[in-house]
Amino acid sequence: MLNIGFWDNDRNWPADSKSHVFLARTLQALGPEMFLDEWKGNETKIVRVDKLPPYPFSNFRDRQKVHSLLEGDTDYEEKVIYIEFPPSIEPLKPSVSKAHDYDFTVEEWIKADKLNESYINARKPGLLRLDQVKARIVEELISGRLEGYIKLPGSNEFAPVPEDIWATIKIDKTFERCALNAPVYVGGDEHPIFITRASFLAFLERLRATAFEGVGELHPGERRTATKNVTIDRAIRHLTGILRASPDLTRKDALQSCKILGSISENAFRTRVWRQARDAAGLPPAKGGRPSLKAKTPAVSSVR
Repeated sequence: MLNIGFWDNDRNWPADSKSHVFLARTLQALGPEMFLDEWKGNETKIVRVDKLPPYPFSNFRDRQKVHSLLEGDTDYEEKVIYIEFPPSIEPLKPSVSKAHDYDFTVEEWIKADKLNESYINARKPGLLRLDQVKARIVEELISGRLEGYIKLPGSNEFAPVPEDIWATIKIDKTFERCALNAPVYVGGDEHPIFITRASFLAFLERLRATAFEGVGELHPGERRTATKNVTIDRAIRHLTGILRASPDLTRKDALQSCKILGSISENAFRTRVWRQARDAAGLPPAKGGRPSLKAKTPAVSSVR
């Protein structure tokens, strides 16, 4: 499961360099490339829901969860059980002598289990997309097609991570904070993971190969236009997903997030990417745009 607090605060992520891109940003960029409009942009913020055990094989946490699931059900009759702490615990928690627990009928448990399953099923598509993106990144790192590095503590230097290391990592754990424990190489604990910008852009070009089919047969001027349009289209898809998850993103930060995808002019970003991505994300037109010609025309006043 991803660390939701980490993925909610991208402003606190390590900055990219000219040559290296932080792993979390490569995941954000790769999602819409792999899944196009299916990628919603909130995949990294979906909380996984665990299955409930069959009745009555449950622990205290399970029963607390079932109570929360049934709390809004008008047919649910709360049955509170107070658990007395043993005397040996009293010195540790002098202000607490009892704990709330709950009892349920078989029917109540089954109803809660069905509701819990509905939550699991609703999250499955997004989590599956996320898992596939993570797996693809690791697959490319193992093959060496993506070049993985860690940033050395207290400096702007990067150290390469051997390809065979990626085959041994725990994927979910690594993507919680996009960091790697590498005491063998540089000492210390967690070190942020970066991908070389060149290897990531090359990977995106391979992934988008079908989008460029036939472009090579065009006239050079037409080829440049077609390539530019594909770049803008993928920037719109990329930014749409980010805006769905972070609707308050500023235009400056949005432009920065699109730089990972390659070269795009500020004018093309402002007039096409920014506007179309906001529209696709269901957001109102951005404030501060160019005023209309009508607005620029001064009011005519008569002089007597």
